[in-house]
Amino acid sequence: MKIFRISLSLFLFGSAQNLSTADELGVPPSYHDQSKEDTNTGYRYIIKYKEGSNEIQKRMNVSSNKQNLRVSNSNERLVDGQFLPKDNAEVMILSSPEEAEALQENDEVEYVEKDFKRYIMAEYTPYGIGKVNALDVSDEFVAKRKVCIIDSGYDFKHPDLSSDTSVVTGYTGRYSTTSWNSDENGHGTHVAGTIAAIGGNDVGVVGVNRNGRLKMHIVKVFGDGGFWVWGSNLITAVEACVTSGSNIVNMSLGGGGYSALENAAYKRIFNDENVLLVAAAGNAGNGAYSYPASYDGVMSVAATDSNNNIAPFSQSNDKVDIAAPGVQVVSTVPSGGYGIKSGTSMATPHVSGVAALVWSLFPDKNAVEIRTVLEDSALDLGSLGRDNAYGHGLVDATKAVQFLSRTSTPPKVPNTPTSSPVALPANIPVIPPTNSPAPGTNGQSCDPTQPCASGLVCLVGTQKDPNPNPKCTDGAVNSQCNVDGDCVANRCEGSSRPYYCKAKLSERSECDENSDCSSNKCWCKYWFCWYDVRECS
Repeated sequence: MKIFRISLSLFLFGSAQNLSTADELGVPPSYHDQSKEDTNTGYRYIIKYKEGSNEIQKRMNVSSNKQNLRVSNSNERLVDGQFLPKDNAEVMILSSPEEAEALQENDEVEYVEKDFKRYIMAEYTPYGIGKVNALDVSDEFVAKRKVCIIDSGYDFKHPDLSSDTSVVTGYTGRYSTTSWNSDENGHGTHVAGTIAAIGGNDVGVVGVNRNGRLKMHIVKVFGDGGFWVWGSNLITAVEACVTSGSNIVNMSLGGGGYSALENAAYKRIFNDENVLLVAAAGNAGNGAYSYPASYDGVMSVAATDSNNNIAPFSQSNDKVDIAAPGVQVVSTVPSGGYGIKSGTSMATPHVSGVAALVWSLFPDKNAVEIRTVLEDSALDLGSLGRDNAYGHGLVDATKAVQFLSRTSTPPKVPNTPTSSPVALPANIPVIPPTNSPAPGTNGQSCDPTQPCASGLVCLVGTQKDPNPNPKCTDGAVNSQCNVDGDCVANRCEGSSRPYYCKAKLSERSECDENSDCSSNKCWCKYWFCWYDVRECS
């Protein structure tokens, strides 16, 4: 019988330096190459003895004479020591693979195999959650707040998102595409994960609000193509959020073209309905306005990277209110997966999530006060004070709570442990950034999914009469148009496409309807513009 060299060295699993999230983040289990392990402490092998062999008992007796070997009498298979007696196996530290091959030749040995490392399956904390200091603020009372997400839907079956119907609800109506609790595009599910991915479940990622009790209402306006939605329909979607009792509306969307109706509606909802509106500043990387973010009643959110630098694609203008992480953001995607996205769309839910977190501790505050404290407590970046790139700075949950605590007493909450980020495997699936091309100029062809430059509109036509060759227009006289709303202080006229903007008519000019007249109405008795319509309505 060959002589065995006994190694009593123990391979201790202390604090893991490289914590894997392979299963949760959709990374193949083989991403960690154990064929190149550090061999400074030798090679660790498992020796399985043949059934009926007494060799393991002999070796255990020898070992017990050299140290106090503790063998478990419990049902656990792995005991504290070098032996697995219930499996008739022993663990050895060998000097080389050749020594393992030699052991394989022993008559008492069934087989010899390498003892592989198994890593903790921990949650991954996206860097943005730490950047906004969300984990330092208790989410004990977030059930008192509701965030409405207007987007592409919500993966109701995702293991890292709430599927409790008392927590997550949705809108199903005229302006929704398909069922709100599915997401063929993935954008909405990614946004939802940043706001409220469940923590403490050893699965996937952690959201700004982690306990799974933050109420959410989903309004699905984008289908699988993530194309576009009319601004008027977006107002209806926001109204659906208000009707649901939402306190915060997340709009990771936008486009060019100012609308007086939108501006008035969002101002009313913010000030009168007490609902905080948060939207993406835009991804064209220039100074153009994107709406609804650039309306005064809406918080415009810019995007930063892991070093607090402004993202190159982030819009920069005098309407930007605040900044949040939006580059290479890890979050939930459909079918139980996880992916990386970039864009001001990814920055926006950080702000919405922080707003819900902070507001839950101070429910007596109103939307205006919450917005004010988020801006006043933000980490100042870029130029001193507010600037067009970062707005008031990087949103900071901890500082916001501190600011409010000076004038109000927050409810008593249990100690909230902080969490250190877990190392992210290099080959996590990456979803291309949602960057946008520069806005189109007047007369330039445009894509209805992207904005024209500020003050211009994209002539996409109507759903019944789409324009096959959409272009940006300034609505001036003789420019092309679809409807009167495309013309600035003018009217859209023509019997067939293309239609053209015509100057509105002055007093006593012949007219067909009220919209033909500049400052008067069309008097139906004589069909000319007149300041007094008399018996005509």
